[in-house]
Amino acid sequence: GDRAALALPESEAAAELPPLDALVGGNREEAVAAVSRLLDAFAGLIPRPPGTERLRRVAIRDADLLIRNAATGGAFRVGGAQFRLTAGDDGIKADALLPVRDQEGNAADIVLSGERATGTRDTHLSARFSGLRLDALARQLPEIAWLGPIGAPVSGRVSGVVHGDGRIGDITTALDLAP
Repeated sequence: GDRAALALPESEAAAELPPLDALVGGNREEAVAAVSRLLDAFAGLIPRPPGTERLRRVAIRDADLLIRNAATGGAFRVGGAQFRLTAGDDGIKADALLPVRDQEGNAADIVLSGERATGTRDTHLSARFSGLRLDALARQLPEIAWLGPIGAPVSGRVSGVVHGDGRIGDITTALDLAP
């Protein structure tokens, strides 16, 4: 399959990422398992793949994504996205900046962060967002269609913990509706 090469600074050895079809476009369970193994390796829970032992940071800049909702047929674009994964002695940290545009051209900013301490499978996650149109979001997620009549943009944050066994806990939210 296709492979993505990762260019590292001259002081580091080049590393090869897993096949892209294992991460996207293939079997969902396989993709989730591949990402989970990669995170476990970065967190020091399992041995790292050969060639990545000294890898401490992965960064993707200026990525353009088109994300489709298979259930509703809707889509939105993320242009100029940035992703960063950093591994240190205390664990791993990841963040993403996603400038989003829906089909109507409405813009929103989403910032995702995650952190997992060394030796644990609990992952602390947070999301901050601004300019998110509730009516556009309601069209993408039928479960919140009742929010559709609220045409105001919303800003806020959501945080919580995904435990190693899959349980979700410690969820906090804050929302602010703009007129």
